[in-house]
Amino acid sequence: ITCNFINFTNLMLFQFKSKPEDFIVKEELWFTPSWKGDIFFVNFQKTEKNTMDIIEHLCYELKLKRNDLGIAGLKDKNGITEQRISIYKKILNQIGWEEKFLEVLWQKTIILDTTWHHEPLAIGKNAWNYFKIKLQAKSVISPEIKEKIENNIKKIQQNWFPNCFGKQRFGKWYRNFFRAKEVFESNSTNNPSKLNKKNPQSEFEIRFKLQAYASMYFNEYTMNRRKRWQIFLWWDIMVDNNSAFWTRVGIYGEWKVMLFNYAKCKKEFEWQNLIQPYYISGETIDLKNNKERIPTWPMLGFNMLTPPLESKSYIKDSELLKNTGYENLGMNVAKKYKIYGFRRPLRTIPKNLKYSREENKKDKFKKDLILSFSLPTGSYATIFLWTIFDWIDEKTIIENWLEIPLITQ
Repeated sequence: ITCNFINFTNLMLFQFKSKPEDFIVKEELWFTPSWKGDIFFVNFQKTEKNTMDIIEHLCYELKLKRNDLGIAGLKDKNGITEQRISIYKKILNQIGWEEKFLEVLWQKTIILDTTWHHEPLAIGKNAWNYFKIKLQAKSVISPEIKEKIENNIKKIQQNWFPNCFGKQRFGKWYRNFFRAKEVFESNSTNNPSKLNKKNPQSEFEIRFKLQAYASMYFNEYTMNRRKRWQIFLWWDIMVDNNSAFWTRVGIYGEWKVMLFNYAKCKKEFEWQNLIQPYYISGETIDLKNNKERIPTWPMLGFNMLTPPLESKSYIKDSELLKNTGYENLGMNVAKKYKIYGFRRPLRTIPKNLKYSREENKKDKFKKDLILSFSLPTGSYATIFLWTIFDWIDEKTIIENWLEIPLITQ
Protein backbone atom coordinates (compact mmCIF):
# COMPACT_ATOMS: atom_id res chain seq x y z
CA ILE A 1 0.00 0.00 0.00
CA THR A 2 1.66 3.21 -1.14
CA CYS A 3 1.12 6.22 1.08
CA ASN A 4 2.59 9.71 1.38
CA PHE A 5 3.79 9.83 4.97
CA ILE A 6 4.44 13.16 6.65
CA ASN A 7 7.07 12.10 9.22
CA PHE A 8 10.39 12.88 7.55
CA THR A 9 12.65 12.16 10.55
CA ASN A 10 15.04 9.20 10.67
CA LEU A 11 13.38 7.84 13.82
CA MET A 12 10.05 6.13 14.27
CA LEU A 13 7.55 7.92 16.48
CA PHE A 14 6.45 5.04 18.74
CA GLN A 15 7.50 1.56 19.76
CA PHE A 16 4.82 -1.13 20.25
CA LYS A 17 5.16 -3.97 22.80
CA SER A 18 8.43 -2.73 24.27
CA LYS A 19 7.46 -4.40 27.59
CA PRO A 20 4.78 -7.03 28.42
CA GLU A 21 2.84 -4.56 30.59
CA ASP A 22 2.56 -2.21 27.60
CA PHE A 23 0.16 -4.64 25.90
CA ILE A 24 -2.74 -5.94 28.01
CA VAL A 25 -5.59 -8.04 26.59
CA LYS A 26 -8.68 -9.34 28.40
CA GLU A 27 -11.22 -11.70 26.88
CA GLU A 28 -14.89 -10.69 27.14
CA LEU A 29 -17.38 -13.54 26.62
CA TRP A 30 -20.81 -12.95 25.09
CA PHE A 31 -22.35 -14.95 27.96
CA THR A 32 -21.91 -15.26 31.73
CA PRO A 33 -20.93 -18.75 32.98
CA SER A 34 -23.88 -20.21 34.87
CA TRP A 35 -22.02 -22.08 37.65
CA LYS A 36 -24.06 -25.10 36.51
CA GLY A 37 -23.17 -27.87 34.09
CA ASP A 38 -20.45 -30.46 33.53
CA ILE A 39 -17.84 -28.23 31.89
CA PHE A 40 -15.07 -26.68 34.00
CA PHE A 41 -13.97 -23.12 33.10
CA VAL A 42 -10.65 -21.59 34.18
CA ASN A 43 -9.86 -17.90 33.72
CA PHE A 44 -6.08 -17.47 33.62
CA GLN A 45 -3.43 -14.85 32.93
CA LYS A 46 -0.32 -15.52 30.86
CA THR A 47 2.75 -13.39 30.19
CA GLU A 48 4.93 -13.71 27.06
CA LYS A 49 3.39 -17.05 26.10
CA ASN A 50 1.00 -17.71 23.26
CA THR A 51 -2.18 -19.70 23.77
CA MET A 52 -0.90 -22.80 21.97
CA ASP A 53 2.10 -22.93 24.37
CA ILE A 54 -0.41 -23.44 27.18
CA ILE A 55 -2.51 -25.95 25.26
CA GLU A 56 0.53 -28.05 24.30
CA HIS A 57 1.82 -27.98 27.89
CA LEU A 58 -1.51 -29.30 29.24
CA CYS A 59 -1.76 -31.97 26.53
CA TYR A 60 1.79 -33.21 27.16
CA GLU A 61 1.69 -33.23 30.96
CA LEU A 62 -1.84 -34.65 31.31
CA LYS A 63 -1.89 -36.90 28.20
CA LEU A 64 -4.83 -34.97 26.76
CA LYS A 65 -5.98 -34.64 23.17
CA ARG A 66 -6.21 -31.18 21.62
CA ASN A 67 -10.00 -31.57 21.30
CA ASP A 68 -10.33 -32.20 25.06
CA LEU A 69 -9.73 -28.49 25.65
CA GLY A 70 -11.88 -25.55 24.58
CA ILE A 71 -10.76 -21.96 23.99
CA ALA A 72 -12.60 -18.94 22.60
CA GLY A 73 -9.61 -17.58 20.69
CA LEU A 74 -5.83 -17.31 20.41
CA LYS A 75 -4.13 -14.51 22.33
CA ASP A 76 -0.83 -12.77 21.58
CA LYS A 77 2.44 -13.97 23.04
CA ASN A 78 4.06 -10.57 23.57
CA GLY A 79 2.04 -9.07 26.38
CA ILE A 80 -0.08 -9.84 29.43
CA THR A 81 -3.30 -11.54 28.41
CA GLU A 82 -6.34 -13.00 30.17
CA GLN A 83 -8.52 -15.74 28.69
CA ARG A 84 -10.50 -18.85 29.58
CA ILE A 85 -10.06 -22.55 28.90
CA SER A 86 -12.69 -25.28 29.30
CA ILE A 87 -12.59 -29.03 29.89
CA TYR A 88 -15.34 -31.62 30.41
CA LYS A 89 -15.98 -33.08 33.87
CA LYS A 90 -15.49 -36.64 32.59
CA ILE A 91 -11.98 -35.71 31.34
CA LEU A 92 -11.15 -34.17 34.73
CA ASN A 93 -12.12 -37.48 36.37
CA GLN A 94 -9.63 -39.31 34.16
CA ILE A 95 -6.66 -37.05 35.01
CA GLY A 96 -7.12 -36.63 38.76
CA TRP A 97 -9.93 -34.05 39.05
CA GLU A 98 -9.64 -30.27 38.90
CA GLU A 99 -6.80 -30.04 41.42
CA LYS A 100 -4.44 -31.82 39.03
CA PHE A 101 -5.57 -29.73 36.07
CA LEU A 102 -5.03 -26.50 38.00
CA GLU A 103 -1.66 -27.68 39.31
CA VAL A 104 -0.35 -28.17 35.76
CA LEU A 105 -1.91 -24.92 34.52
CA TRP A 106 -0.27 -23.01 37.41
CA GLN A 107 3.14 -24.09 36.03
CA LYS A 108 2.71 -21.75 33.04
CA THR A 109 0.03 -19.22 34.05
CA ILE A 110 -1.62 -17.33 36.90
CA ILE A 111 -5.12 -18.66 37.65
CA LEU A 112 -7.64 -15.89 38.28
CA ASP A 113 -10.90 -17.78 38.91
CA THR A 114 -12.84 -20.95 38.06
CA THR A 115 -16.49 -21.78 37.38
CA TRP A 116 -18.78 -24.30 35.66
CA HIS A 117 -20.99 -24.00 32.60
CA HIS A 118 -23.22 -26.17 30.38
CA GLU A 119 -21.48 -25.44 27.05
CA PRO A 120 -17.77 -25.65 26.18
CA LEU A 121 -15.74 -22.77 24.83
CA ALA A 122 -15.17 -22.66 21.07
CA ILE A 123 -13.43 -20.31 18.67
CA GLY A 124 -15.55 -17.19 18.25
CA LYS A 125 -17.52 -17.47 21.49
CA ASN A 126 -15.87 -14.43 23.00
CA ALA A 127 -17.80 -11.33 21.96
CA TRP A 128 -15.03 -8.76 22.50
CA ASN A 129 -11.40 -8.42 23.52
CA TYR A 130 -10.42 -5.49 25.72
CA PHE A 131 -7.03 -3.88 24.98
CA LYS A 132 -4.89 -1.44 26.92
CA ILE A 133 -1.82 -0.36 24.96
CA LYS A 134 1.07 1.95 25.80
CA LEU A 135 3.05 3.11 22.78
CA GLN A 136 6.49 4.19 23.97
CA ALA A 137 7.56 7.51 22.44
CA LYS A 138 10.80 7.31 20.47
CA SER A 139 10.78 10.87 19.12
CA VAL A 140 9.62 14.32 20.11
CA ILE A 141 6.42 14.81 18.12
CA SER A 142 5.66 18.06 16.34
CA PRO A 143 2.26 19.75 16.85
CA GLU A 144 1.39 18.94 13.21
CA ILE A 145 1.97 15.20 13.63
CA LYS A 146 0.23 15.19 17.02
CA GLU A 147 -2.85 16.73 15.41
CA LYS A 148 -2.76 14.20 12.55
CA ILE A 149 -2.61 11.27 14.99
CA GLU A 150 -5.47 12.61 17.08
CA ASN A 151 -7.57 13.22 13.97
CA ASN A 152 -7.05 9.61 12.85
CA ILE A 153 -8.06 8.33 16.28
CA LYS A 154 -11.20 10.46 16.22
CA LYS A 155 -12.11 9.18 12.74
CA ILE A 156 -11.83 5.59 13.97
CA GLN A 157 -13.82 6.48 17.08
CA GLN A 158 -16.65 7.90 14.97
CA ASN A 159 -16.52 5.45 12.07
CA TRP A 160 -14.51 2.26 11.55
CA PHE A 161 -11.23 0.74 10.38
CA PRO A 162 -10.55 -2.17 7.95
CA ASN A 163 -11.12 -5.55 9.60
CA CYS A 164 -8.00 -7.14 8.08
CA PHE A 165 -5.84 -9.89 9.54
CA GLY A 166 -2.48 -8.98 11.06
CA LYS A 167 0.92 -10.47 10.21
CA GLN A 168 0.79 -12.91 13.15
CA ARG A 169 -1.99 -14.79 11.35
CA PHE A 170 0.37 -15.96 8.61
CA GLY A 171 3.62 -16.98 10.31
CA LYS A 172 7.17 -16.00 9.34
CA TRP A 173 7.46 -15.00 5.67
CA TYR A 174 3.72 -15.76 5.39
CA ARG A 175 4.55 -19.47 5.35
CA ASN A 176 1.07 -20.57 6.48
CA PHE A 177 -0.39 -18.95 3.37
CA PHE A 178 2.04 -20.63 0.97
CA ARG A 179 1.89 -24.03 2.68
CA ALA A 180 -1.86 -24.13 2.16
CA LYS A 181 -1.16 -24.74 -1.52
CA GLU A 182 0.76 -27.88 -0.53
CA VAL A 183 -2.34 -29.07 1.30
CA PHE A 184 -4.43 -28.53 -1.85
CA GLU A 185 -1.97 -30.50 -3.99
CA SER A 186 -1.53 -33.44 -1.60
CA ASN A 187 -5.29 -33.86 -1.21
CA SER A 188 -6.16 -33.32 -4.88
CA THR A 189 -3.97 -36.27 -5.93
CA ASN A 190 -5.51 -38.51 -3.27
CA ASN A 191 -2.14 -38.88 -1.60
CA PRO A 192 -2.02 -38.64 2.19
CA SER A 193 -0.67 -35.37 3.47
CA LYS A 194 2.96 -35.51 4.55
CA LEU A 195 1.91 -33.89 7.79
CA ASN A 196 -0.26 -36.89 8.71
CA LYS A 197 2.79 -39.15 8.94
CA LYS A 198 4.73 -36.89 11.24
CA ASN A 199 2.31 -35.08 13.49
CA PRO A 200 -0.76 -36.47 15.28
CA GLN A 201 -2.20 -32.94 15.40
CA SER A 202 -1.89 -32.50 11.62
CA GLU A 203 -5.62 -31.90 11.14
CA PHE A 204 -5.40 -28.82 13.37
CA GLU A 205 -2.36 -27.59 11.41
CA ILE A 206 -4.10 -28.12 8.07
CA ARG A 207 -7.15 -26.21 9.25
CA PHE A 208 -4.98 -23.33 10.45
CA LYS A 209 -3.08 -23.13 7.13
CA LEU A 210 -6.25 -23.15 5.06
CA GLN A 211 -7.73 -20.44 7.25
CA ALA A 212 -4.54 -18.38 6.76
CA TYR A 213 -4.93 -18.85 3.01
CA ALA A 214 -8.49 -17.55 3.17
CA SER A 215 -7.39 -14.67 5.42
CA MET A 216 -4.90 -13.36 2.84
CA TYR A 217 -7.59 -13.17 0.16
CA PHE A 218 -9.90 -11.48 2.65
CA ASN A 219 -7.25 -8.79 3.23
CA GLU A 220 -6.86 -8.31 -0.51
CA TYR A 221 -10.58 -7.83 -1.09
CA THR A 222 -11.04 -5.55 1.95
CA MET A 223 -8.23 -3.19 0.97
CA ASN A 224 -9.34 -3.07 -2.66
CA ARG A 225 -12.78 -1.92 -1.58
CA ARG A 226 -11.26 0.58 0.85
CA LYS A 227 -9.07 1.98 -1.93
CA ARG A 228 -12.12 2.45 -4.16
CA TRP A 229 -14.19 3.76 -1.24
CA GLN A 230 -16.92 1.20 -1.94
CA ILE A 231 -18.86 1.51 1.30
CA PHE A 232 -21.79 -0.64 0.12
CA LEU A 233 -22.46 -2.74 -2.98
CA TRP A 234 -25.95 -3.76 -4.06
CA TRP A 235 -26.88 -7.10 -2.41
CA ASP A 236 -23.92 -7.08 -0.02
CA ILE A 237 -24.36 -9.61 2.78
CA MET A 238 -24.65 -7.44 5.92
CA VAL A 239 -23.98 -8.25 9.58
CA ASP A 240 -23.55 -6.16 12.71
CA ASN A 241 -20.21 -5.33 14.35
CA ASN A 242 -19.59 -8.96 15.32
CA SER A 243 -19.51 -12.02 13.06
CA ALA A 244 -22.26 -13.85 11.21
CA PHE A 245 -22.15 -16.60 13.82
CA TRP A 246 -24.02 -14.57 16.42
CA THR A 247 -26.04 -11.98 14.54
CA ARG A 248 -29.06 -11.50 12.34
CA VAL A 249 -27.95 -11.38 8.72
CA GLY A 250 -29.37 -9.35 5.83
CA ILE A 251 -28.80 -8.18 2.27
CA TYR A 252 -28.28 -4.55 1.24
CA GLY A 253 -30.46 -2.49 -1.07
CA GLU A 254 -31.39 1.21 -1.18
CA TRP A 255 -29.93 2.10 2.24
CA LYS A 256 -31.86 -0.73 3.87
CA VAL A 257 -30.91 -4.18 5.11
CA MET A 258 -33.47 -6.93 4.39
CA LEU A 259 -33.09 -9.64 7.04
CA PHE A 260 -33.23 -13.36 6.30
CA ASN A 261 -32.98 -16.58 8.32
CA TYR A 262 -29.29 -17.50 8.03
CA ALA A 263 -29.53 -20.46 10.44
CA LYS A 264 -32.37 -21.99 8.42
CA CYS A 265 -30.38 -21.60 5.18
CA LYS A 266 -27.36 -23.32 6.75
CA LYS A 267 -29.46 -26.20 8.06
CA GLU A 268 -31.53 -26.85 4.93
CA PHE A 269 -28.59 -26.67 2.51
CA GLU A 270 -25.89 -28.11 4.79
CA TRP A 271 -24.35 -30.31 2.06
CA GLN A 272 -24.03 -27.63 -0.62
CA ASN A 273 -20.71 -25.92 -1.35
CA LEU A 274 -22.42 -22.54 -1.73
CA ILE A 275 -25.73 -21.39 -0.27
CA GLN A 276 -28.01 -18.46 -1.09
CA PRO A 277 -29.83 -15.99 1.24
CA TYR A 278 -33.29 -17.57 1.12
CA TYR A 279 -36.09 -17.07 3.68
CA ILE A 280 -36.30 -13.26 3.60
CA SER A 281 -38.23 -12.29 6.73
CA GLY A 282 -39.70 -9.02 5.45
CA GLU A 283 -38.08 -7.12 8.33
CA THR A 284 -35.77 -4.27 7.29
CA ILE A 285 -33.22 -2.05 9.05
CA ASP A 286 -32.68 1.56 7.96
CA LEU A 287 -28.92 2.02 7.43
CA LYS A 288 -29.13 5.80 7.79
CA ASN A 289 -29.90 5.31 11.48
CA ASN A 290 -27.80 2.20 12.08
CA LYS A 291 -24.05 2.60 11.49
CA GLU A 292 -23.15 -0.78 12.97
CA ARG A 293 -24.46 -2.79 9.99
CA ILE A 294 -21.39 -3.71 7.96
CA PRO A 295 -20.84 -5.46 4.58
CA THR A 296 -18.93 -8.73 4.53
CA TRP A 297 -16.78 -10.97 2.38
CA PRO A 298 -16.56 -14.75 2.83
CA MET A 299 -13.90 -16.55 4.78
CA LEU A 300 -13.42 -19.37 2.27
CA GLY A 301 -14.83 -22.76 3.20
CA PHE A 302 -17.50 -25.37 2.62
CA ASN A 303 -21.20 -24.41 2.83
CA MET A 304 -20.34 -20.76 2.16
CA LEU A 305 -23.03 -18.08 2.05
CA THR A 306 -22.95 -15.91 -1.09
CA PRO A 307 -25.06 -12.92 -2.27
CA PRO A 308 -28.09 -13.56 -4.50
CA LEU A 309 -27.33 -15.02 -7.96
CA GLU A 310 -26.47 -12.55 -10.73
CA SER A 311 -26.08 -9.62 -8.31
CA LYS A 312 -22.98 -7.40 -8.57
CA SER A 313 -21.80 -8.65 -5.19
CA TYR A 314 -22.26 -12.29 -6.27
CA ILE A 315 -20.24 -11.70 -9.45
CA LYS A 316 -17.38 -10.18 -7.43
CA ASP A 317 -17.47 -13.08 -4.95
CA SER A 318 -17.44 -15.62 -7.82
CA GLU A 319 -14.52 -13.94 -9.62
CA LEU A 320 -12.39 -13.87 -6.51
CA LEU A 321 -13.38 -17.41 -5.52
CA LYS A 322 -12.19 -18.60 -8.93
CA ASN A 323 -8.90 -16.69 -8.59
CA THR A 324 -8.14 -18.32 -5.23
CA GLY A 325 -8.27 -21.83 -6.69
CA TYR A 326 -10.56 -22.73 -3.84
CA GLU A 327 -13.48 -23.69 -6.06
CA ASN A 328 -11.53 -26.47 -7.82
CA LEU A 329 -9.17 -27.72 -5.09
CA GLY A 330 -9.92 -26.05 -1.78
CA MET A 331 -13.61 -26.88 -1.47
CA ASN A 332 -13.03 -30.64 -1.26
CA VAL A 333 -10.29 -30.14 1.32
CA ALA A 334 -12.52 -27.82 3.33
CA LYS A 335 -15.30 -30.42 3.28
CA LYS A 336 -12.86 -33.15 4.35
CA TYR A 337 -11.61 -31.16 7.35
CA LYS A 338 -14.97 -29.53 8.15
CA ILE A 339 -13.83 -25.98 7.46
CA TYR A 340 -17.07 -24.07 6.99
CA GLY A 341 -17.21 -20.75 5.18
CA PHE A 342 -18.61 -17.73 6.99
CA ARG A 343 -19.05 -14.02 6.38
CA ARG A 344 -16.54 -11.70 8.04
CA PRO A 345 -17.22 -7.94 8.38
CA LEU A 346 -15.05 -5.83 6.06
CA ARG A 347 -14.79 -3.12 8.71
CA THR A 348 -14.93 -2.99 12.47
CA ILE A 349 -15.87 -0.37 15.05
CA PRO A 350 -13.99 -0.18 18.39
CA LYS A 351 -16.02 0.13 21.57
CA ASN A 352 -15.20 2.50 24.48
CA LEU A 353 -12.16 3.96 22.72
CA LYS A 354 -10.13 6.30 24.93
CA TYR A 355 -6.69 7.81 24.47
CA SER A 356 -4.29 10.01 26.41
CA ARG A 357 -0.65 11.05 26.50
CA GLU A 358 1.74 10.79 29.41
CA GLU A 359 5.34 11.77 30.02
CA ASN A 360 7.92 9.20 28.98
CA LYS A 361 9.88 7.93 32.01
CA LYS A 362 13.22 8.22 30.22
CA ASP A 363 12.72 11.56 28.50
CA LYS A 364 10.32 14.20 29.81
CA PHE A 365 10.17 15.87 26.39
CA LYS A 366 8.61 12.77 24.84
CA LYS A 367 4.98 11.73 25.37
CA ASP A 368 3.82 8.11 25.34
CA LEU A 369 0.45 7.37 23.75
CA ILE A 370 -2.03 5.39 25.88
CA LEU A 371 -4.97 3.67 24.17
CA SER A 372 -7.80 1.56 25.61
CA PHE A 373 -10.64 0.00 23.60
CA SER A 374 -12.53 -3.22 22.91
CA LEU A 375 -12.68 -4.99 19.55
CA PRO A 376 -15.05 -7.73 18.34
CA THR A 377 -13.62 -11.24 18.38
CA GLY A 378 -11.26 -11.87 15.48
CA SER A 379 -10.33 -8.20 14.97
CA TYR A 380 -6.67 -7.20 15.30
CA ALA A 381 -5.28 -4.41 17.48
CA THR A 382 -2.29 -4.19 15.09
CA ILE A 383 -4.62 -3.16 12.24
CA PHE A 384 -6.21 -0.57 14.53
CA LEU A 385 -2.71 0.86 15.12
CA TRP A 386 -1.90 0.71 11.40
CA THR A 387 -4.96 2.88 10.75
CA ILE A 388 -3.77 5.46 13.29
CA PHE A 389 -0.35 5.85 11.64
CA ASP A 390 -1.45 5.42 8.02
CA TRP A 391 -0.23 8.43 5.98
CA ILE A 392 1.67 9.71 9.04
CA ASP A 393 4.66 7.52 9.94
CA GLU A 394 5.84 4.59 7.82
CA LYS A 395 8.67 3.79 10.23
CA THR A 396 6.32 3.18 13.16
CA ILE A 397 4.27 0.83 10.96
CA ILE A 398 7.21 -1.15 9.52
CA GLU A 399 9.42 -1.35 12.62
CA ASN A 400 6.48 -2.56 14.76
CA TRP A 401 5.21 -5.10 12.20
CA LEU A 402 1.88 -3.33 11.76
CA GLU A 403 1.63 -3.72 7.97
CA ILE A 404 -1.41 -5.34 6.41
CA PRO A 405 -0.30 -8.51 4.55
CA LEU A 406 -1.42 -8.48 0.91
CA ILE A 407 -0.83 -10.80 -2.04
CA THR A 408 0.11 -7.82 -4.22
CA GLN A 409 2.94 -6.68 -1.93
